[in-house]
Amino acid sequence: MAEPMHGCPGCGTQVRRSMLACRTCWALLPADVRDRVTRAWRALRGDRTNQELRATHRRAVIAVLTWYRGRRSGATP
Repeated sequence: MAEPMHGCPGCGTQVRRSMLACRTCWALLPADVRDRVTRAWRALRGDRTNQELRATHRRAVIAVLTWYRGRRSGATP
C-alpha cells in the first residue's frame, strides 16, 4: 500500500505524508526553522505519547507553515 501524500507547503508538489516539504522547498527554509522542526520530530519519535513533545513539534510545524505563507504572500520571512 502506498504511503499517503500531501502537497508541499512551498510549491504544491506531492510529497509523502512523512515529509513536511519537498527537498527543494525544505532547503529554502532558514536553517534555524529547519533545525527546530527536525529536533522536535526526532524527540517525538522517541516518545509519541508525550504531550509536551507533541506540542513542541506542532509549534515547530506551524513555524514552517507560517514561513512558507509569508514567502507566498511576498512578506519578508
